[in-house]
Amino acid sequence: MNNSKNSHTAHSTIKDSLSDEFLFLITCCKTKPSKDDISFILSFINTIDLNFNSLIELAIAHRIIPLVYKSLNKLHMDEIIKKEKQSIKFLFVNLKSLYLQIAKQNMLMSAELIHTIKLLKKNDIKALVLKGPVLSQMAYGDITLRHFGDLDILVDEKDLFKAATTITSNNYIPDVELDYFKNKALLDVSSDLGLRHTKKHTYIELHWKLFRKNLFVTLDGLNVKSNPTIIKIQDKELETLQSELLLVYLCSHGSKHMWERIQWIVDVDRLIKNIDDINWDTVWLYAKETHSINTLLLGLSLNKELFGTNLPSTIEEKIEKRKNIYLLKIHTLKLLNKKPAEHSSKISSMYKKFDYHLKLYDSFTDKAKYCFSYIFKITPDDVLNINLPKHLHFLYFIIRPFRLGIKHISNLKNK
Repeated sequence: MNNSKNSHTAHSTIKDSLSDEFLFLITCCKTKPSKDDISFILSFINTIDLNFNSLIELAIAHRIIPLVYKSLNKLHMDEIIKKEKQSIKFLFVNLKSLYLQIAKQNMLMSAELIHTIKLLKKNDIKALVLKGPVLSQMAYGDITLRHFGDLDILVDEKDLFKAATTITSNNYIPDVELDYFKNKALLDVSSDLGLRHTKKHTYIELHWKLFRKNLFVTLDGLNVKSNPTIIKIQDKELETLQSELLLVYLCSHGSKHMWERIQWIVDVDRLIKNIDDINWDTVWLYAKETHSINTLLLGLSLNKELFGTNLPSTIEEKIEKRKNIYLLKIHTLKLLNKKPAEHSSKISSMYKKFDYHLKLYDSFTDKAKYCFSYIFKITPDDVLNINLPKHLHFLYFIIRPFRLGIKHISNLKNK
């Protein structure tokens, strides 16, 4: 009985610490808001002197304008606009305008994605699509409901240079010199490189791995590359990750970026709710094989807290057993609750991210390994700053601590 009471108290404390503005955005992202949720939405937007500009800016920062607009649009206008309050009309007009812009851009980018995949296929390059339009269709059932700014494409590392060359022939300019797409040192320590269209301003990120190791391998008899999920967009078939692997990837990606956007949490919730036959044993297998157990549990814990996402009892038990997951969930909600303007300086943010990632590790040994890796492991910046020939790659391990020291001193001076 005491455990139940403590759990309820902790849950109430979490909710009470969140701002009404944040709770409003979260409520608008729910798939099926309750009567209480709708009452809260109506009450909130009729708050005296509510700053709608600030609210819209926050929704833009969290990439959830389509969901907020659609959620409010479902409600009856006469219930919402009491006494024809001009500020509420302002909110609707601006949300609708922004939504239509996003919808138009999403459709144009989807067409560009289809064209790019067709071009890669023509050149015998196997490619899977990550996030973007396919995630919108797969998890949301509509490519206009998820705001995305780039197109993520996963290819095998051996095809990377060929893929980059193929895409540049279609008026794309790479962020780095094309030769870097075959630089082994960079490929070992990075996972994606970008290319931007000269006229359309569309941006493509070419990925060759998702986690610390290449996933184009057989995991328990399931070959990731040969068992993709097929998603139809504009009557064209596109291949993406299996839903189980995609779930693990989304949680890993969100944890990597400290779940800074509400959108990333919603992605997981919508995917789980829109896929009827998720095999949770396979999800756990992928999480183990990719060393992503804690990132998976953190993502699922956040979804359970904010959206009441249904999880298997076995998963909930695993979350309960890890104190660091609970503490990270609380920490993440505090970070999300802050407005963008309240975010700290660059150097402070860097240390906060380091501390956040450190807390994802359970044992002292794993924490020590992470610290050692952070200091000595070669990074993309090391390679892009000093382009050493292959036989001198070992020098990156020596150069890195000095480069980081100079960088931190420079940041302190500019603070």
